[in-house]
Amino acid sequence: IIAKEKAEESEVRFDLAMNASKDGIFDWNLITNEIYYSPAWKSMLGYKDDELANDFSIWEKLTEPEDIAKSWEMQQEIINKQRDRFEIEFKMKHKDGHWVDILSRAEAVFDINDKAIRMVGTHIDISERKRTEIELIKAKEKAEESENKLKEQARLLDLIFKHSLDSIVLLDKDYNFIQVSEVYAQSCQRDISYFPGKNHFDLYPSNFKAELEEYKQNKKIYYRHARPFIFPDHPELGTTYWDLGLVPILDKNDEIELFIFTLKDITEKYRIEEELIKAKEKAEESDQLKTEFIHNMSHEIRTPMNGILGFANFLNKPNLTDTKRKQYINIIQNSGNQLMRIIDDILEISKLGTKQVKVIEKEICLNDLLLEQFSVFDIKAKENKIPLYLKKGLADKECLILTDETKLNKILSNLLENALKFTNEGFIEFGYKIINNNIEIYVKDTGIGINEDKCDIIFERFSQEEKSLERNVGGLGLGLSIAKENAELLGGTITVKSEKGKGSIFFVTIPYKPIQKSIDTMSSSHINKLHTILIVEDEEVNYLYLGILLEDIELNFKILHAKHGKEAVEICKKNSEIDFVLMDMKMPIMNGFEATKLIKEFRPDLPIVAQTAYSTSEEKGDALLAGCDDFISKPLSEETLIEVINKYLIKK
Repeated sequence: IIAKEKAEESEVRFDLAMNASKDGIFDWNLITNEIYYSPAWKSMLGYKDDELANDFSIWEKLTEPEDIAKSWEMQQEIINKQRDRFEIEFKMKHKDGHWVDILSRAEAVFDINDKAIRMVGTHIDISERKRTEIELIKAKEKAEESENKLKEQARLLDLIFKHSLDSIVLLDKDYNFIQVSEVYAQSCQRDISYFPGKNHFDLYPSNFKAELEEYKQNKKIYYRHARPFIFPDHPELGTTYWDLGLVPILDKNDEIELFIFTLKDITEKYRIEEELIKAKEKAEESDQLKTEFIHNMSHEIRTPMNGILGFANFLNKPNLTDTKRKQYINIIQNSGNQLMRIIDDILEISKLGTKQVKVIEKEICLNDLLLEQFSVFDIKAKENKIPLYLKKGLADKECLILTDETKLNKILSNLLENALKFTNEGFIEFGYKIINNNIEIYVKDTGIGINEDKCDIIFERFSQEEKSLERNVGGLGLGLSIAKENAELLGGTITVKSEKGKGSIFFVTIPYKPIQKSIDTMSSSHINKLHTILIVEDEEVNYLYLGILLEDIELNFKILHAKHGKEAVEICKKNSEIDFVLMDMKMPIMNGFEATKLIKEFRPDLPIVAQTAYSTSEEKGDALLAGCDDFISKPLSEETLIEVINKYLIKK
């Protein structure tokens, strides 16, 4: 009876302890698998005592699956006496759905046979402790991160001050030096150790201190661009331009604690900016010149067009005398020639601008080329009552050279045209000399001359020394630019010596490439010979015009006509007596380039002279590459036709 009473008393005390404990207590009977959860155990998960049954499955339902496996493993180790006690952390689901961190401790009760019969333990809510631990870990990590960041910032600051290419200074709020970069010390021509503790404005007085105080009060960044910064000890540095900045660093109370002062030498940048401004002004000036050029071109084109159209209408007048008719025709022809020169200049400058011009060298007689220029410009010079002189530098036997005839003619004609424009009295002289294996061609005049400071710009496109003067003498102002670019294409240069009011001398220097052979003697044995000429021309009017021109030449000949290149090839195959071909280059079915190539395959010695309305050097080059022996431009003059006939038939 006493033992029973003691057992009951012990049971009561156990129940009281279970109910009184703030920790959750469980008692698990390993034999019957019955389990008891204390009210505190249930309350820990948000349940009342009567809301949860004392069922072992409750623990499994409320515990995370991963934690169940770990708990079972540890329980088995206790039951098997592999460990003395059970202690594990896991999560259990609260009634409202959140997870509660649980610390579970338990021990096994064994019978006299060392068989585990019960397991008794506690559940403690450690959620708050876990949160605290996590916050402490985060706080520690943040502190370590902050400390590392400060260390890294200090390290980076040292690196910046040591290796920066700019001048950097760290000042306190009163502008006292704390630290300076090596570049700053070098720019001040002092050692780094000189600065700490000294005041910036005591060392380097500046007129912007008052401005800084205003920025300091407003806690703004101070910045100035391209101001000379004066160093009293080193006045030579006052010619240097700087980018200057002062950045305030605020403390936690939003007060200025430090200043970062930067100083960058921008003298080179400032120089480049000035050059860019000049380049911009030059570009704007160039645009203005182009605009003036377009207006001038409009004027220059309209002038000869008015002459052509106006006097062409006068020719329709009844009872027009022969004298008047000849006078009007002469005006129309002169206006047409003037218009052709304008168009040639525009095409030439366009080609040169796009770098599409090719150099095609061939054997020429320099004396003959200059003589041709003399014959053309002597007439104009006599009209202006200005003597024109030609001075040859070599004998005829020595003046055979290799060069691009077209480009050299362009250079000379533009220089002579220019000399005639600006020479009202005195004379014009041109010629050449051989100097240091170069040909130095000169054109000298006693005209108005050029100011020394304008001697370079006159060779630039759209540039003229005096714009008003260009209106008086006419022209587009492109002649010297064309001459310069053609001279450079020939591997040479063009320069000028001039004095205002005393005339000018233009010098063109090109490589001297002599050809050592004698000039063939000309024979007149072919004058009475019957010559067969093939005119390849698709336009009937042009064919008739050429026929009329040929009738005026005292030469025994017959004319054959082909309307396109294919027909020309067939006629040449059937007529071996053909000894001269005038080949139009732009035709239907087969053009002149292709026809020339085919004819030259079976008649390589047959002279073929290209004729085209396009007189560009590229067009001429293409014709020569196709096999043509020479090139003439439309509209064809009688003098030009006589020249090529004489060259390829009479003097052949």
